[in-house]
Amino acid sequence: MRDQVGVIPQDAGLFGLSIRENIQYGMRAERGMDEADAFDSAVKIACVSDFAEGLLPDKIDTFAGERGGALSGGQKQRVCIARALARRPRLLVLDEATSALDLKSEASVQRGLANILLEGDSPMRIAPTMLIITHRLSALQFVDQIAVLDGGRVVQHGDRAHVLANPGRLLQQIIASGEGGE
Repeated sequence: MRDQVGVIPQDAGLFGLSIRENIQYGMRAERGMDEADAFDSAVKIACVSDFAEGLLPDKIDTFAGERGGALSGGQKQRVCIARALARRPRLLVLDEATSALDLKSEASVQRGLANILLEGDSPMRIAPTMLIITHRLSALQFVDQIAVLDGGRVVQHGDRAHVLANPGRLLQQIIASGEGGE
């Protein structure tokens, strides 16, 4: 089952390896795509090359540091997203996975994730089911269903358009507090 699930936690750690090696960690080539294609697609979707190209002289082969300490929080998060995507999981769990990204980077990564789901000919060659755990409504732009939890209980559930058009008490509070991010 672990081979079928990719998890991106809010504060994911990296290994004391290069950025490339962190992304390649655990890659498998048997799902109809060679490793180079899987790697390139994951790097593109997670926008890793946006910052890695500026890390001279080694670029994507730059040492990430222990637990990713040589990278900013947003850079580390993008590497973690790429590592999970490179596995081509059938279920992708994103637990506040874009919270460390600036708005521009978050929008780019979200477009890449949406393309995986929406395009039949996705470069990832599979369309994983995604479970997105977030406090930011901006992270839900491409989801089909929304479930609002309060104290571990589902207090509202439905398709995205319906839930956002008819927000319950808790969702109204999130929107009013500005935590919605949309």
